[in-house]
Amino acid sequence: MPPVQTKSNTAASSQVVRTKKAVVQAAPVSVPAADASAANFDASGDRKKFFEDVFLMLEDRLEDKDSPVLKLASPKQLLETIDMSVGTEARSYDEIAETCRKILDYSVRTGHPHFHNQLFAAVTPAGMAGEFLTAVTNASMYTFEIAPVFTVLENEMMIRMRTLIGWKGGDGIFNPGGSISNIYGMNLARYKKCEELGYNVKEDGLSGAPKLCCFASSDAHYSVTKAASLIGIGWKNIIRIEVDAQGKMLNKSLTEAVVKAKADGMVPFMIHATAGTTVLGGYDDIVHACDVGAEHGMWVHVDGCWGGSAALSTTHRHLLNGIERADSFSWNPHKLMGVPQQCCAFLTREAGLLQKAHSAAAKYLFQKDKLNTELDTGDKSIQCGRRVDSLKLWMAWTAVGTKGYEAHIDNLWACARHLRDQVVEREAFSLVAEPMCTNVNFWYEPPSVRAPGAPARMSPEWRKIVHVAAATVKEEMQRRGTLMVGFQSIPIVNDPSPPNFFRMVVISMGTTKEDMDFLLDEIDTIGRELSL
Repeated sequence: MPPVQTKSNTAASSQVVRTKKAVVQAAPVSVPAADASAANFDASGDRKKFFEDVFLMLEDRLEDKDSPVLKLASPKQLLETIDMSVGTEARSYDEIAETCRKILDYSVRTGHPHFHNQLFAAVTPAGMAGEFLTAVTNASMYTFEIAPVFTVLENEMMIRMRTLIGWKGGDGIFNPGGSISNIYGMNLARYKKCEELGYNVKEDGLSGAPKLCCFASSDAHYSVTKAASLIGIGWKNIIRIEVDAQGKMLNKSLTEAVVKAKADGMVPFMIHATAGTTVLGGYDDIVHACDVGAEHGMWVHVDGCWGGSAALSTTHRHLLNGIERADSFSWNPHKLMGVPQQCCAFLTREAGLLQKAHSAAAKYLFQKDKLNTELDTGDKSIQCGRRVDSLKLWMAWTAVGTKGYEAHIDNLWACARHLRDQVVEREAFSLVAEPMCTNVNFWYEPPSVRAPGAPARMSPEWRKIVHVAAATVKEEMQRRGTLMVGFQSIPIVNDPSPPNFFRMVVISMGTTKEDMDFLLDEIDTIGRELSL
């Protein structure tokens, strides 16, 4: 019979460890005396002054448009310049502030007028303030209990976004990235199809399910392959549909592919359409995708992470024609709306499906006898802890207004059109594809391929020179800090391996046609000075 525990034999200085054979006396545990200072998270120095210093740095960062886009340094130089070590002793606020200055100094100025490298850029001041407030509250989005304001606010923002695209009901959730939103789209599509076929895929997995397949364009974002891998569909069961010169899925090819897949014994469950492909900016025909989806019983998900903000413009909304019929939609306000990263919405027309597909009903967290549990979001998410992304969007949208965003979107498309026209007019550049979104893709043709006796256009030698020129110019613009724009080499119509071309994305608030002219001028200046 085991001994009875008493106060004396459970004391910290005399721990008891039980085994099946005997009671073993453990070594005494030394517990240090409580130190009141151990609970103080403050560094030494004036905290208020530290906050003021940091906010002044941020304000200067927003206002400074004259500094280089970046100060290029090697990893070794960065380690030598910025003390990134974490020591046993705390640093003072003054020391931390000085390190913050160096961090900002060597970080890319994504808000600079000449930063065009990614599908994000400058942020709105109100959105940035929303990010600060989000950090101060340090809430998590799983329950109304811990995030009363933000669960209500997220619900209101979801309603606003769904209404804007033409849905009267539905559901939605903010996610840490558009890739996650696209995974949600595929997972709901799989769940819905398996439910229709009588399979409980959530409990039983895919072991008894038929061979499911989905359809996406050859230019669809790579997250579709990740989604297929993660949820057990498999990459090989994504049927790729060829695109036209603008990166738009060919309707005839989609229709034929679905018919063939069914004839081959597969079960089509989803069409993954894209509203603004990553490189060419192509918008798939959503109306046709929904027609095919309806005919063959497939879920239609639209990846509008990049181009979804066209919904804000009366002029350009036609690019999303048919979106009101889609089953789900991904939209990233941190891209064309200038909201700080990350701000990514997943919207679905079918209310309750997120909950059905993902609920694990964790009793320790989701108690139905708590207040306002209908606003709890954690059980419909694939996450548990989830940061607040609604506040910065609400603050940005409130500060800019829907009319302001419409003017912003219209200006971006106008600047992209101006750039496209300049590319066509100037002899040093040639257009890769007619733009649908604000992506303008072009080759830079350096002086050596324009001079008398130069290689014939698109000949192997011409392609080699142009291919190297893009990378060389990009490297030099980084060294000079004058400009940042990306280059690509993805398959295009009739050319599976084209020479590198520049992918210009017009995205920042306040972008002007003069910025577009500077871009082309600077690329050609660098090419001439390097004698390319």
